[in-house]
Amino acid sequence: MAGAQLPSGKYTCRISSFFKVKNERIWSSEEFTVGCCKWGRQIRIYPKGDDTARSHLHIYLVVAGAAALPEEWWRDAKFVLTVDQHSGVGSTANGLCPLFPCAVSFSNL
Repeated sequence: MAGAQLPSGKYTCRISSFFKVKNERIWSSEEFTVGCCKWGRQIRIYPKGDDTARSHLHIYLVVAGAAALPEEWWRDAKFVLTVDQHSGVGSTANGLCPLFPCAVSFSNL
């Protein structure tokens, strides 16, 4: 459907005690649905980076049933990442990722 307005939505993913999570290799959220898309493999966060870069926080978002979708299928995903430091001071990074993974520099957090 060219020009059709896609349903939008919002999902808030909270990680309590990020200061503890940041030392893990990977953190994964639960499955969730936003708009008409079921995000079945969760949000996956690599606090120390993945194999491509160790100096960035990597965020992956995979839609459920991705292998069965047409090759030209896509969705834009706007995100806001807020990290509340243990001290109560927070930092925010945001952007638009037309494709995933998204990488957020540690210097932005």
